[in-house]
Amino acid sequence: MSEIEQETGQKPTSNPDPAERRNSLFAYLGHAIRLSHEKMSSRGKSDSSKQAWGRLMVSAIGTYGSMIKDAELEDIEERLSVLENHNQTECYKKRGKTNA
Repeated sequence: MSEIEQETGQKPTSNPDPAERRNSLFAYLGHAIRLSHEKMSSRGKSDSSKQAWGRLMVSAIGTYGSMIKDAELEDIEERLSVLENHNQTECYKKRGKTNA
């Protein structure tokens, strides 16, 4: 069992809840970024090895950023939906008062 699986208790794809799955994936990506940084910073590694770890780190950071953006968009969509429902309810209340 990997270090991340020990932290979360399961593989990220085995969890049906999207928010929990996203959090597990954040943990995996965070671990990949930390490991890449350690490997790039260590002495004695060849340049090609450091470049490979650097590519992994850049890719992981890009994916991490995309996931953050997606999570923020989902939050905005949810908040907008709540506001629209509230607005619609208020509109119906006003119509009911003017027709009465």
